[in-house]
Amino acid sequence: NALDINDGVGYRLERFEIIPGTDEMVVLGWSELYVYDLAADVLTPIGALEGLRVRGFDLSPDGRQMAVGAGTSWYLYDLVSEQIVGEFESDFREESDRNQIYSLAFSPTAERVAALQTDGQLKIWDVATGKSWRNLVNSPVASVRSGARIIKQGAGQIDAEAIY
Repeated sequence: NALDINDGVGYRLERFEIIPGTDEMVVLGWSELYVYDLAADVLTPIGALEGLRVRGFDLSPDGRQMAVGAGTSWYLYDLVSEQIVGEFESDFREESDRNQIYSLAFSPTAERVAALQTDGQLKIWDVATGKSWRNLVNSPVASVRSGARIIKQGAGQIDAEAIY
């Protein structure tokens, strides 16, 4: 099938997530993002994101948007229009080639995105304004390199947990 693509080295499937209400899923492999049509068995690169070294992504709860981490930026990609609708540059505490945004998560309302960085920061971004809403330096979540989820947002409070 289409997911068995092999470039002589092998295909590294890093993450996948089914798009709600569709027969498609987003697939991350070899730092590239694809849409896989489950019914047609067709794997298509996401053109607007080609060339970015993607480290992580998350779908909004309604499946209409996707937060994509690549290098020191994260991008808001609209799955309906197939366009990048926002680019958010993160500021790292130290200059390094190894600084990355490697895990992202939408809040349940899709109003905010959590972005986990390799320098130990967990930043919470307001999607509507494009501004960093909260910055948790040396977050205990940042030491777990598998993912972050916003669990609850209330009057100025954020609870985040690592997902293994």
